[in-house]
Amino acid sequence: MSNAKSGLNDKGRVGTASSYRTTINALNEFKKGLRAQDVTTILLDNYEAYMLKNGKTNTTIGI
Repeated sequence: MSNAKSGLNDKGRVGTASSYRTTINALNEFKKGLRAQDVTTILLDNYEAYMLKNGKTNTTIGI
């Protein structure tokens, strides 16, 4: 995802790159070293609960 973020910045798609960066940071706070193959429905349910516990709204979680 880091390469995609860099490419988006190069193409002037700063808003999308910023969203990716925010997502990466939030996921790293939840679970360090997370890989794409680690993503399961259980992990996503746990991540949603973590985000809600930390005061995030459903809209923020959905983004």
